[in-house]
Amino acid sequence: MARPVIRLMKHFKIIGLFSALLVTILSVYAVGADFTFTPGNYYSSNYFSLTITQYDPNGNVVGSLTLPSSLGDEVRGIAFGADNLLYATVSRGSSGFAIVALDSSGSVHQTYPGSVYSAGNISFGKIALDSKYLYVAGQDSLTRFALGDPSSGVTIYTNNQVFDVKSLPSGNLLVASAYQIDEIANSGMFVRTIKLTGDDNVLKQ
Repeated sequence: MARPVIRLMKHFKIIGLFSALLVTILSVYAVGADFTFTPGNYYSSNYFSLTITQYDPNGNVVGSLTLPSSLGDEVRGIAFGADNLLYATVSRGSSGFAIVALDSSGSVHQTYPGSVYSAGNISFGKIALDSKYLYVAGQDSLTRFALGDPSSGVTIYTNNQVFDVKSLPSGNLLVASAYQIDEIANSGMFVRTIKLTGDDNVLKQ
């Protein structure tokens, strides 16, 4: 399965498919040479790893950041916020997950903890952000946090294995689960199911 990859564009806006708060945690980070937040570069995470890798526009590795094991077991989804921080889902086994907001030095500015088990499938842990909220896909639910409020986590949508989420310009969300893709409002209100054809494993409605 391909590892998640995002691209940092001008003003730190993200292009990609459905494309990882407590006070700041002081930890020891392994920062590879020249790890920076650079417009036009790509950033990836990989399951079973705590390393975030940076690539230039030609696909060459130019830097890396390895989070300490004290934060969790592995990095899942990653996405840049409008605050110029990199948000990363860190799986914590049976304890759930945490979203850590990182600067380019690896310092954690905020931590959003959640109890949803995100280690059961390598597709769990994808995230998306809009101007108000942070969304995390995992297990059978979509969790929403108000940005800046780590204790605000609430389930707004459930389905069979929620794998991914994408924020739309309208303010709605696309949510991918095991057998369908739904459009919902950021409140969780159902809007529609996207009809897919051409694969017997896809639910047709």
